[in-house]
Amino acid sequence: MAAGDDATASEALRASGLFGAADAAAIDALVRVLRIRRFRRGETIFHQGDPGDALFVLASGSVKVVLPTKLNEKERELAREIASSRSGENPRSHLL
Repeated sequence: MAAGDDATASEALRASGLFGAADAAAIDALVRVLRIRRFRRGETIFHQGDPGDALFVLASGSVKVVLPTKLNEKERELAREIASSRSGENPRSHLL
């Protein structure tokens, strides 16, 4: 990982509901094996029907989950998540 990514990953895991109660050793073990992915605004992260072989933790930015609809219909938004904002943060979303 790039410099600072370990701290970003650790902070995001501690802030998440799933890993928030984990001790430091568990967080450190997760940080060693996770992969940080960065996405630009509007970029697709996954599609309906893709294998469920990853867990995403939103470290910064926002993400929305939508269902595709028929041609010329507005997409249906199912969920929207916004990470806690930090000053100086890059405008891209960071997912672990």
